[in-house]
Amino acid sequence: MFYRFAAGSETLKGEIPPASPTRAEMARPASWAAFKPLIIHVEVPIFLDKEHSTGKTMVTVTQQPNSDDFFPHFMQLTSDYCYIVSAQGIILDVNPSAQRALGCTRKELLGKMLLTTFAPESQKGATQLLEQWRREGGRLEEAELTILSKSGERRAVLLTADRVLGPGGELICSIFVQKDITERKRLEEVARRNEAHLQEAQKLAKLGRWELDLRTSRLEWSQTIFDIFELPPETFEASYEAFLEAIHPADKDLVMRAFAASLKSGEPYEIAHRLLMRDGRIKWVREVGRTEYDSGGRGLRTVGIVQDITDQKQAEAKREQLLKAIEQAGDAIVITDPSGVISYVNPAFELITGYGREEAQGRNPSLLKSGEQGADFYRDMWATITRGETWNGRIINKKKDGSLYTEEATISPVTDDSGNIVNFVAVKHDMTEHLKISEEKTALEERIRQSQKLESIGRLAGGVAHDLNNLLSPILGYGDMLLDEMVPSDSRRNAVEQIVNAGVRARDLVRQLLALGRKQLLEFRPVDINDLVTRFTKLLHRTIREDILIELDLAPTLRPISGDIGQLEQVIMNLAVNAQDAMPKGGRLRIETGSIYLDEQVTARHDDMAPGDFVVLRIIDTGAGMDEATKKRLFEPFFTTKPQDKGTGLGLATSYGIVRQHGGDIRVHSQIGRGSTFEIFIPLSEEPLDLSGPPALPVAQTYGEETVLLVEDHENVRDLTYAILRRHGYTVLVADGAASALKTIEAHEGPIHLLLTDVIMPRMSGTELFDRVVLQRRDIKVLYMSGYPGHVLEHHGLKGDAALFIPKPFSVRALATKIRAVLDGSDDPSTE
Repeated sequence: MFYRFAAGSETLKGEIPPASPTRAEMARPASWAAFKPLIIHVEVPIFLDKEHSTGKTMVTVTQQPNSDDFFPHFMQLTSDYCYIVSAQGIILDVNPSAQRALGCTRKELLGKMLLTTFAPESQKGATQLLEQWRREGGRLEEAELTILSKSGERRAVLLTADRVLGPGGELICSIFVQKDITERKRLEEVARRNEAHLQEAQKLAKLGRWELDLRTSRLEWSQTIFDIFELPPETFEASYEAFLEAIHPADKDLVMRAFAASLKSGEPYEIAHRLLMRDGRIKWVREVGRTEYDSGGRGLRTVGIVQDITDQKQAEAKREQLLKAIEQAGDAIVITDPSGVISYVNPAFELITGYGREEAQGRNPSLLKSGEQGADFYRDMWATITRGETWNGRIINKKKDGSLYTEEATISPVTDDSGNIVNFVAVKHDMTEHLKISEEKTALEERIRQSQKLESIGRLAGGVAHDLNNLLSPILGYGDMLLDEMVPSDSRRNAVEQIVNAGVRARDLVRQLLALGRKQLLEFRPVDINDLVTRFTKLLHRTIREDILIELDLAPTLRPISGDIGQLEQVIMNLAVNAQDAMPKGGRLRIETGSIYLDEQVTARHDDMAPGDFVVLRIIDTGAGMDEATKKRLFEPFFTTKPQDKGTGLGLATSYGIVRQHGGDIRVHSQIGRGSTFEIFIPLSEEPLDLSGPPALPVAQTYGEETVLLVEDHENVRDLTYAILRRHGYTVLVADGAASALKTIEAHEGPIHLLLTDVIMPRMSGTELFDRVVLQRRDIKVLYMSGYPGHVLEHHGLKGDAALFIPKPFSVRALATKIRAVLDGSDDPSTE
């Protein structure tokens, strides 16, 4: 709809009642006489339906004298929102439909800016649109905007506008018409959502629709079919021939015959066939098709669906495989109805019991009763399975020939979709000759469960270790520095010592938790176990009470093991302290070493242990001993027999984790009142023992004058490490990440002796950084640091050997000593 104004002889009388004097004065032309020569002509199209129009008709309406309304009569009745707007954008008149839509009276709207009727989100767009229209002229065609009513209701409209020009071509005013499309938009959104839901349902069902034009061979697929066939819509030439190319060669004839038969008979077809993917994989699809014909019986098009049934086919194959497995299983399998009548037995049942399938079917499993179990046994069994629970147990039964045998049975109820029991399935393993193996299996399962518990604790510790260690680093580091600066008489010294001690205990607790799950980064090296025990016993004498006699019985000429000295010492300390607690009135603590060969039957308890020669370390006490229940839970995390404030329950669990991380095993022998013996088995090292040993490092040599590039993304840890290095005399270059470190190296003209870097950082790890740095500075050495557990570090390129690694949190002394050892070491880190 648009408007034309032509010269005429009628006069428009009256003035628009102003909404405000200022706006009305602005809206009013210089003289209302300018409207006198105007007659309004309205040119509108007349529509027969949505797609056909008769063209346009001209309606001439002469403005009546004494009227305050510029709109012709039919504009007052239209449902479109109509406005007459001045050249300045001020509303001169508005029809009733627009008044109702905006929730305002005509008086409220006259004199307002047209832009104020639009919603805030449309005002910018409307402003730009109208400015462009004013500059370029012509008509404004159906711009989609949003208007805002007085009550806050938003309505979508299509805006059309035209100009009203005076006799001299000057702009008198503009006519704006808004067609409400709110309902249309709502219906479009509903349709869009329905289409999206349909596509999603098809996608979930792996079902797509296709249509083949039989006249052109043009094939149309829904997106789901493209997904099933794994073909890109933009490159696939949709035709019946192209479709056949994707079918498995062995099934093409089946598909073509089914399609041809359907065309000939006019009946729908349904087949299952295979697709051959481009990478050689095979998919199964279910295809259904139906042809539509014209009045002459000629085929017009075939429509159908394709559904991916690969999972169904695989499930069917598994069921067939399961049935074969049941038939060929070595265990007896019995299926009964809900009342216990046998409906199926497999060949193994016949072989074990001596009863043939025909003899067993239709009878009750009681035909195997031996009399070794009482009525209560069978009553409890029946009560369990009829409750819908699985029963497991050992039964002594009688074969057809009268001989007895022991079987381990599992009887499970099978329920339908409503939860009703429809069958019982019993799987029965002949245990007569395998009871010993079964007991070993039970013990192995217990060890596996124990290992899983430790693994869970280790994962938990690994998840929090990094953050805790970063928090503990400044506590321990700054605490150490404060203590160094305080004289012994300082009244604050005790408080700082308590802070440091608490930090050390927290650090040790984190390390204990990591040891449980074998998540530590250990420093393995060939170790003489006798030398380790001899040296560590000196510490034990200062730790263990004087009423406990410590004895050593060390086997001569033992081959070295591969181990982390600090962690092995921790194991000995944990077991010694445990032994001390078991001897409150004193006793004897004996430490023995020896060698032993463990065969496959023994090492099979752990997947990572192989048969071979082991060193055995025994810790023997004369304490109270333990019962069987305690021994079973001995290595569980947080399990302790000590009072609540006397132990954490982590000592033995930690020791177990350390020994397992060394590829060994730990076992305990104990009886109430007869003490306990802990045996630790550790495999021998393939490397020879280094008799020279690491040189002792004097305190004075923890200082240096070299240049160290410190790379650490955690601000608190970075500040602490910088302070420690500066305190020990080093020149320190600081970077908060790998990118900053590389820029620092390029800008620094002098030597850089050591790269001290965090391992895990954003965008580039510490190991990757060193690999790049060493290309520019061949003589630079590296020391890695991290608060993450060892298994995480290994994923970032750090080897299990911790020679070039210091864990967070570290003490001032530990960091200074480690840096000095790396700088003075003979090994070239670049070759690591």
